[in-house]
Amino acid sequence: MLENKQFRDFVLDIYGAVADYDQWPEIFDRLAELVNARGCILFEWQNDGTNRKLRAPLMTSGYKPELLMAYLEKYADREFCDQDLFERQSMSLDGIVLADESRLSHNEAEYLAQPHVKEMLSYGIRHRYGCLLDKDNTYRARFALQTSEARGKLNSADADKLTALLPHVAKALDLCSPPGISVLKQQALLSIIEGLPFGVCVLDSKGRVELCNTEFRRQQEQYQAFWTDQQNRLILHQGADRQQFKKLLKDALNHGCYGARPRKEAILINSKDNAGALCLEVVPMKELNELGSNIFNGALLFSRDTSKPISIDIELAALSFNLTKTECEITQLICLGLTNTEIADRRERSVETINSQVKTIFSKSGVTNRTQLVRLLCNFGTPTLNAD
Repeated sequence: MLENKQFRDFVLDIYGAVADYDQWPEIFDRLAELVNARGCILFEWQNDGTNRKLRAPLMTSGYKPELLMAYLEKYADREFCDQDLFERQSMSLDGIVLADESRLSHNEAEYLAQPHVKEMLSYGIRHRYGCLLDKDNTYRARFALQTSEARGKLNSADADKLTALLPHVAKALDLCSPPGISVLKQQALLSIIEGLPFGVCVLDSKGRVELCNTEFRRQQEQYQAFWTDQQNRLILHQGADRQQFKKLLKDALNHGCYGARPRKEAILINSKDNAGALCLEVVPMKELNELGSNIFNGALLFSRDTSKPISIDIELAALSFNLTKTECEITQLICLGLTNTEIADRRERSVETINSQVKTIFSKSGVTNRTQLVRLLCNFGTPTLNAD
């Protein structure tokens, strides 16, 4: 395991990439260097079914994107099979655990005889590892790591280092996903937050509000779920929410607890009239140069009003959760902010029928309420992780 300060600093740098997407290649370089790996890549699927195409929006700087793209085009069918096997192994385990290439064939000789493996060997790649960083949306955030013949396989100490860091990578990437906050690049932070469709609040190391946007102030007034005290510290109204909030503000290592399902770390605040709910997410931030401080040690708070409409890729969500046509239509109405009663009126069905169908959607998607569902569906806004 890394020394405590080294580990803590690395975690903070990972979360720094939430607000500055351009930091991700350096983060991937450091992950590879940490275990003396050849490199690492973040894959994702574009499209679905027979039209799906594997792309790599992030990779270590030592890799050449044009070579990787040519490889993926040449060996698409074989990579599809390998990716599916890595996915099945990852889904069978709790948390984020890297599976190695032994899962990809019956024996080593059979694996080494495959043409795409021979080509990887020509590039100095002998051992491969893969896992899902988002088990709710298996089309995105597919982490892969490669080592050379000379390096050999990862030992248990190196595997432990990655096991400790990858949940933080998962949460940070999750918050970068559209329609998330990847647009919050630090160099433009102060000038663009007013136009964002979700609440943004910057907190210093004492939990005091440095700045917030109009949407955050609107939510504060409408929901009355949080306020500022005489020292301008942000306080949540409910005791349980307040304790969770303090925990997330206190230490960066409190983040990433839920591994490949980071949506579970969101603080969910229901409104009094049940017309909507707030989904609050906290990101530790070590630096914020725009506020005149190289060392900031504060946090970014993002608050989404789930009563407001969101745009999703419903076809991709349907594939991921095996939703029927009717369930897709109801899911879209939920994303428009409609209550079950309003959906029943719109579809000319009884409220009991809609309640039952919504419960089925919850069960299929692994959530327990509408707010969690909306938070989850935010990951299905577009098929790409690229911030540009």
